[in-house]
Amino acid sequence: MTSSEYQDLTDFVVQHVGRIKDETQRVVEVTVEALRHDIRLVADGVLRNGRRIEENGRRIEALSGRVDTLTDRVDTLTGRVDTLTDRMDGLERSVSGR
Repeated sequence: MTSSEYQDLTDFVVQHVGRIKDETQRVVEVTVEALRHDIRLVADGVLRNGRRIEENGRRIEALSGRVDTLTDRVDTLTGRVDTLTDRMDGLERSVSGR
């Protein structure tokens, strides 16, 4: 092999390796950008779900407060009904005793 043929072969290999390097770099860049996009989508989903969880927590707290209020009202009404029942029993005894 002459030095000219050797140089031509070397130039060909260098060009071929350079093309492969450039193509590989483009593929890697596209893949990295696609991964970044996917990561952004996942992060957005996590943030949305976090906000929903937070909002649902506030709703549950509000509903819990309402349930406590209703429980207090029911207890008050139960006490009043018990008082009325006792009075009715007293009236019935009083009427039946006469």
